[in-house]
Amino acid sequence: MRRIAGTILIILFVFFSAAGCSSKEITSQDVIGRYIANYDKDKVAVDSIEVRDDGTYTHYFKPTQDTNEFTDTGSWEFEYENGDPRMIFANFTIHYEKPQGYVSKYGFWSPIVQDGGDRLLIDEDIGLHYDKQK
Repeated sequence: MRRIAGTILIILFVFFSAAGCSSKEITSQDVIGRYIANYDKDKVAVDSIEVRDDGTYTHYFKPTQDTNEFTDTGSWEFEYENGDPRMIFANFTIHYEKPQGYVSKYGFWSPIVQDGGDRLLIDEDIGLHYDKQK
């Protein structure tokens, strides 16, 4: 009985070790690049983030129906929080639509990084995200 239990433990160890090796841990180098949001193009002409390897970013936002354009720059960091890879953007301005036009909120933004660094999650419930451009 002990031998069978030991064999089962070894098999489980090998299985979980192999499963752990198959997924690559995301690093800060994986998030370097240009991202474009998947907003409805009838509302938002462009929403992009350029993440640079020197720890800075530029965020550009232009609504379709508005003549205003918004550009902000700041610093970014990368870390794991509760097992989730996250970007932390300082001095980030989030723009969202209200009946009277676009409203901007300024501060920190910390999206979850998905797909090996190819996606930054905006809102999972409504399917919004930034996709890295190849």
